[in-house]
Amino acid sequence: MIVSGYPAAGGNVATRVERIAPPSSPTAAVEGVVSADSASSDMLTVAGVSVTVGPTARLFYTGAGSTPSLPGFFAAITPNSSIGAAFGAPGSTAGTLSASDAAVLNLGVHWGD
Repeated sequence: MIVSGYPAAGGNVATRVERIAPPSSPTAAVEGVVSADSASSDMLTVAGVSVTVGPTARLFYTGAGSTPSLPGFFAAITPNSSIGAAFGAPGSTAGTLSASDAAVLNLGVHWGD
């Protein structure tokens, strides 16, 4: 639900309430320092959350170009230095996530146009 206020005529404040429909399936996200990764099991740990990155996940990392790959994604990670983000379905146990989108960014690098 979003509640917003804006000035109206006569100095009054008008409010508007909007209800946002819940998603059809649960989603979760995490962002933080990548503390560990395992290319052999397609997993990384971001801010204490175990993230599984499957072959259908959309991947974003420096140098990916138009053909990102899982090997390239995991090669771009420097544990305890890289910042990772993932979005997707909550895993089957607490503290896990199955990523539909995943990104990694190293220190000193920024996204550009």
